[in-house]
Amino acid sequence: MKRKFILWTIRLFWIGILSPILVIIVGVCFASIGWFGPLPSFEELENPKQNLATEIYASDGVLLGKFFMKIECL
Repeated sequence: MKRKFILWTIRLFWIGILSPILVIIVGVCFASIGWFGPLPSFEELENPKQNLATEIYASDGVLLGKFFMKIECL
């Protein structure tokens, strides 16, 4: 009985160690083949477009205005 418990504990330990590693490997593989969508290029990562303005549209689709706050970082 004690031997069964030790074997079960060892098996549970290895499942606990290997499961997160397997999840990370599968996640990286899925990301590399585009499963989660296209990856950005290095240029897009180095020069991100920041369009953080709120756009207000009329009911007929005409843009009424854009509103934003300029926040400067130190």
